[in-house]
Amino acid sequence: VSNSYFEYVRYGNQWLIGFKVNSSIIFEFKEKIRSFLEVYLRFNLISVDLSIKSLRSGRVFFLGYEVFLLRNSCIVMGGRSPYSRGNYLRFEAPIRKLLEVLVELGVIKFTTNGVRPVSKASHICLEDHCILEYFCTLWIKISEYYSGSTAPHRLYYIHHLLRISCSMTLAHRHRTT
Repeated sequence: VSNSYFEYVRYGNQWLIGFKVNSSIIFEFKEKIRSFLEVYLRFNLISVDLSIKSLRSGRVFFLGYEVFLLRNSCIVMGGRSPYSRGNYLRFEAPIRKLLEVLVELGVIKFTTNGVRPVSKASHICLEDHCILEYFCTLWIKISEYYSGSTAPHRLYYIHHLLRISCSMTLAHRHRTT
């Protein structure tokens, strides 16, 4: 198709395919991609969701990142990296999902006013250095995984919550404030 470009990124079994085409052609591409993956690469796509989303109208989740396009911007395809200056394709940490994980881990909780760090009660029986190691390891895993984020400052909030939760856990262990 003339004036059409596409690029893809694959990691394991996750694919993100970007198109710069007329929107009416996308559904034709979807079927060709499905056929190629099933016939030539022998992927079993029975339980796979091949969805079409516009980066202009929302966010796409890929490998734990929120991928989206800034308003009133374009992506230069074919030759320039999406990370290079002038492109406005964004890769950000999904803060809401990270908060949900921290709730499951028992280091924060949702309240009517927002988010509140809490003491990790299951760790108060541990030595101080073990508590510190737990929280440091948790932060290092999060910060290293999202080191490719185009907005790393958004992770400072997560870091702040973990520091307060660690302090509260140590205070709980020593029965102090």
